[in-house]
Amino acid sequence: MAAGKKTQTYIQRMRAKNAATPEALRDWTEAAPDFWDSLPILRELMFANRVGDDERQTASLTVFVDDGQVKCVLNDRDTDQRAFMTLRQSDWLMEIENLLEGDKVDWKQNTTPKHKKSR
Repeated sequence: MAAGKKTQTYIQRMRAKNAATPEALRDWTEAAPDFWDSLPILRELMFANRVGDDERQTASLTVFVDDGQVKCVLNDRDTDQRAFMTLRQSDWLMEIENLLEGDKVDWKQNTTPKHKKSR
């Protein structure tokens, strides 16, 4: 993303809503701001439990190594979708961020029933 260029957040693009508010992010992400600042889309998916006035379920990320390759499952519980990725870069978190930013994630609808949102 070009420096100084303001674009919609990932969730805004996906839900056409307002950006997640900083108050909605879990406090502990502030303990490592430099780390999370480099991954704003992943941070938003995993920690923003509000988008504008709407509550949302946070995503989960499961990472494992299989046959020497880093693989992960990104589970967006709010949209009931999953994405399976085989990552090639040594900086695999940044690779996930770049895939999300470029809308190059191959989301699949979950085949199991959606969990009810807790309020």
